[in-house]
Amino acid sequence: MKTHLIYFILCFYVTNVLFGQDLVNVIQPTTYIYYQAGQQLTDSTVRYFLISRDSKYKSNSLTYLVDQNVPTGEVITFAVLDTSNEYSLITAADTLFHIPLHDGSSIIGSNGFECDFTLSDLTFFTKEGNVKWHLGYGDNFIINNTIKSIGLVQKEVVAVITEESEVIYINFEGEELFFLIPPPIYYNITYVNGNYYGTKSDMVFKLKEDFEILDSLPVNDITFFGRNDNNRLLLGTKAGLKIMDENLVIVGSNPLLSSVVSGTKTNDEIWVVNDQGLFELDTLLTIRQHFTPEPNEKMKYACSFEDNVIATSEYDGLNHKDLVCRKYIPLNPTVLTSLDISIDNLYFPEKVIREIWNGFPYAFQFRFDSMGVLVRNQSEDTLYSCIVNCDWDADVYCLGYHHEWKFDSIYVLPHGQVVLQLGSFTTDVMYYGAGTPFCFWVDLPNGHPDIFPQNDNFCGNPEIINKIETPQKNYKIVMCPNPANEVLRIKLIEESTSFLEGSIYNSCGILVERRKLNDSQTEISVENYPGGLYILCLHDGSGNSESHLFTVIH
Repeated sequence: MKTHLIYFILCFYVTNVLFGQDLVNVIQPTTYIYYQAGQQLTDSTVRYFLISRDSKYKSNSLTYLVDQNVPTGEVITFAVLDTSNEYSLITAADTLFHIPLHDGSSIIGSNGFECDFTLSDLTFFTKEGNVKWHLGYGDNFIINNTIKSIGLVQKEVVAVITEESEVIYINFEGEELFFLIPPPIYYNITYVNGNYYGTKSDMVFKLKEDFEILDSLPVNDITFFGRNDNNRLLLGTKAGLKIMDENLVIVGSNPLLSSVVSGTKTNDEIWVVNDQGLFELDTLLTIRQHFTPEPNEKMKYACSFEDNVIATSEYDGLNHKDLVCRKYIPLNPTVLTSLDISIDNLYFPEKVIREIWNGFPYAFQFRFDSMGVLVRNQSEDTLYSCIVNCDWDADVYCLGYHHEWKFDSIYVLPHGQVVLQLGSFTTDVMYYGAGTPFCFWVDLPNGHPDIFPQNDNFCGNPEIINKIETPQKNYKIVMCPNPANEVLRIKLIEESTSFLEGSIYNSCGILVERRKLNDSQTEISVENYPGGLYILCLHDGSGNSESHLFTVIH
């Protein structure tokens, strides 16, 4: 489940708050929301920004849904919100940055991870939901580092600030700009009644569309700022929650709700998130409900959908992180039972066979002829189903094996145990030997996370033997320099060699470049390749192929 479901972070819209009282009615969360790819958009009112990743070790893409207009393009993954009451678990959240513009268009920034590399993206969406431009790692290397924040400057320019304190200025056409004198940058941008509002240091600013300053208000320790409704703004600080009108006049506050990081509104209800959980408030800021986080959970975002609120929480597991999206209903809670299951032992086959894949040197698959997993139910409820996951993270770059087995017809009493047979299976193709333990962990198919993830993981080192194969002929080539820095030269030194094409894959198996080969020597520029291990696959006109490894260093 965690390695095959698309995951999302929802962009949030801030809400209406006025007055406060003591915390009351502490309860557990309601139902989860279930996200899945490949469905049709059924509600034309849906308007969300989503970050999606199609598996645990693949890169991010962005999707914007509005009025059934789902954008298409090379960097877009089709993904749709399912508003049913089912619930599920999806892979770890990355950072989302959002700037709504005056004409209904938006700029979205995100940080994601592909293997061991951080990938950052910036995308301009039109008000119709189409992608005007997309910039990121690999797109002329405009954004090479992790995004810390994004803001707007004058003359329709967005500033991207990275964790390395680098500032990249990009205009609304997707072109990089350079300033001799850096312009002021405003963060947490929102748009209300013809004016922009944003923050800078410990100030809230009211700006014209050309970013001329109309008014400002000093505020200490801002944690959240955004739009509430057509004429109200919500401001979270370490000293409490505040609501202000479009003239920056504070019209209400609640000192009990400190360090709010997100908020939204449903009808007359106001919802805010801080490190204590999710709060439902009335228009006088009276706390009506308090949804507390579970162990290992950190609530992060909230947004509204029809009469419900969808909040996202990050669970910090032992070898994995999970993002859970829950749906909350005003004054109609449903208590979920906390579950705790664990893997107590692994039963490997007597031998695990390493097979050469398709005759390629350095390419292997591992075959398990049998596999047993001892699962213990440490909860007070009977366990009827679970999912066993295999996470084998090798110590060579980002390579590894990730798989899951679903068991829907088991019966394990409270504090009981069962041995689940995984049967025979063969791993994906790998380009190295087994140097780290195979690790297995368990969770629940309905998406409710294991509330104590410290005990859901178990690792072991099976005995591995090599299957003997008759080696194929290796053609004689010279590939230099290796390691390469700027240029990799490939020279064929046998007249009988008739390779027509060379394909280069990174250590995750993702195609980087494909080139036709010259009869004598081919030069491939690698100066823009990230440092790491690469596989060169050579193909001839007769269907024969072979692979060679090389390294890029800078």
